[in-house]
Parts: sequence; C-alpha cells; structure tokens
Amino acid sequence: MKIRKWTAEEKMAIVLKGQKSVAEICREHQISQTLFYRWCDRFLEGGHKSLMNGGRAGEADALRAEIEKLQRIIGWQTIAIEALKNSGTHLREAVELGREKGESLKVSCEILGTSRSGHSRKMGSRKSTSFLNEMLVEKIKELRLAHPFWGYRRMTAWLRLREGYSVTHKRI
Repeated sequence: MKIRKWTAEEKMAIVLKGQKSVAEICREHQISQTLFYRWCDRFLEGGHKSLMNGGRAGEADALRAEIEKLQRIIGWQTIAIEALKNSGTHLREAVELGREKGESLKVSCEILGTSRSGHSRKMGSRKSTSFLNEMLVEKIKELRLAHPFWGYRRMTAWLRLREGYSVTHKRI
C-alpha cells in the first residue's frame, strides 16, 4: 500500500464528513477505520484543549517559564565567559563556578558546550586518582622497606589480597 501524506486541512475535512458512515468515508479516501478514529480522537483532543481556560493560558505560562530559563542561562553565560576571558580558567572550573552560582550541572555543561559525563569523569579522576596514587606510593615504600626482594608481581598480589586495593601489575 502506498504511503500518503495528508495535510491537516485534508484530515479535518475527512473527519467532519458527517453525512456518510465511517466505512463509506474510509472506502472513499482509502484509509483504514483505525486511522480515521485516531484522527477523530486527535481532533477532539485539540478542541478540548482549546476550550480549557481559554486555550492560551497554559501556553503563556509555558512560554514565560521558558523565557525566564533563557534569561537565567544568558546571564550566567556572560558571567562564565567573562571569568574564562579574565582569569584563563579551564572549562571544568567554569562549570564548577556555575554550580556555585546555583546552576545545575546539566545547564552549566550545556552553556559551555561540554558533556556532563566528560566533566564528571575528569573531576572524579582528578581528585580520587591523585589521592589513591599517594596512598599507593606510601604503601609500596613501606612494603619495599620490609621486603626488599619482592618484585612487582608479589607486590601486586599482596596489595590486592591482603590490603584490599584494586590495582593491577601495570600500576605497581
């Protein structure tokens, strides 16, 4: 069956043909009854929405909320851009500046054109990896003093099994 595109006016004209039965209308326009009833439901749903509260009240509230959101984003974006220009900070720090100003991580990353996952990965790895590395270096130094002939394999096994670190031989 050939797929056809129907305009909104054509759909409305078909739905409003009240003199004929549904079967006759569907046969005449070569559409299924399911499609006809779907169009009727959408038509009536649109009429219902327009009669509720004048039809435009919900749209106006949504538009006002969108305008406020965009104004907030523009205001924060100018602050972030100035901070980037003046202090030479990195994007990660600018995102954190936005977080301090009360913006969500999603909005901050959208404004600056970075991904949330990349930001979180960089921030998380920068803090936790350096801390873990310092702890590992201290632990390896202690073990090296106590057992000077241990190689990297035995050191890795000891740290994993006895100390509970999640490390591989490549890290040691």
